Parts: sequence; structure tokens; C-alpha cells
Amino acid sequence: MDVWLWPTIAVSLLIIAIGLASFRRMDRTVAQTENGEDQIADEVRDHPYALNPILIVIAVATIFIGAVIFYYAVTY
Repeated sequence: MDVWLWPTIAVSLLIIAIGLASFRRMDRTVAQTENGEDQIADEVRDHPYALNPILIVIAVATIFIGAVIFYYAVTY
């Protein structure tokens, strides 16, 4: 288990950084108009999946799990 301690910490920190970055970006993606309605930014409206932090985290976790599986498939 010692071999995966630092890679797991690195991936966890990357996932936390993605979450914090998306939280900071959230204020800029939804703006309110003068009458109080939410106005979604054009960048998000045109590409809703590109800025989705959940999909980015799933991709990072899938790559990490794939690396673990590949490592054990090759070494054993």
C-alpha cells in the first residue's frame, strides 16, 4: 500500500483543486439581470459539458484507477 500513498494524495489534491476552481468560477458563470432572473453565461450555454467539474473529476479518477489496474496487470 505504501507504493500508492503519494499518488493517491496527489490525485486527491488535484480533485480538491478542481472543486475549488469550479467553486470560484461559479460566481462568474451565473449573473443576475436587473429584474432578478439568473442569466447563464454564453460559454456555459454553448458548451455545458466542458465546464462540468463532476465530469472532470470522474475523468481524473478513471485515469488513476486505470493506472492502478494496468500496474497490477503488468507486474503480476
